[in-house]
Amino acid sequence: TQHRSGQGECASCARGSYQDDSYAAQCKSCPTGYAQNSSAKPFCTPCFPGGYEDLTGQSVCKTCPSSWFSDKPRASVCKSCPQGYGNFDEGETSCAAVPPGSYISVPLSAMVECEKGFKCAGGVNGRTACLPGSYAPNNGSAECFPCSPGKYTRLKASPTCTPCPSGWLQENEGQRDCRKPLAGRIAVGKSSSVAIAEGWMAVDC
Repeated sequence: TQHRSGQGECASCARGSYQDDSYAAQCKSCPTGYAQNSSAKPFCTPCFPGGYEDLTGQSVCKTCPSSWFSDKPRASVCKSCPQGYGNFDEGETSCAAVPPGSYISVPLSAMVECEKGFKCAGGVNGRTACLPGSYAPNNGSAECFPCSPGKYTRLKASPTCTPCPSGWLQENEGQRDCRKPLAGRIAVGKSSSVAIAEGWMAVDC
């Protein structure tokens, strides 16, 4: 659609504007919740669900970010997902319950996978660091795993366990330390010990 310019000539309305009156002196800006990506149009297009536009005179609607949504057309703002709900993708029209292995990151305002060394139960639960003696080796863990016999970790949020050093052992799982064998015994395979035979002695233990 055209409008009349100051010289008495008609000019096309630019993108982000429209005019539904052919005799108007100037174009109208698209309102919030609408956009127009073409010139010379008598209307603006409403933003689809999953998108929004908070400014006037825009040619393209914006996309709702992760963990935000718009469920109706012509939205001027996106809604944040309620507590315990989110979504991984942009442009969503609804939210889903946060699944196990994920959590809502407050700094990012987004649903993300649980990092290595942490467990995430999903829902309204946040991210919890694995305690000493346990670990989570992969992203997206819903639980922490105990260190196996012969290994340990003294740190919280550990992605791995450390093998006991030479001459030390740990018979039990889920431990934060290794220990020296009892007097008269020697470590075998880092998780057990055997008695030293008569006539022999422990070397470098």
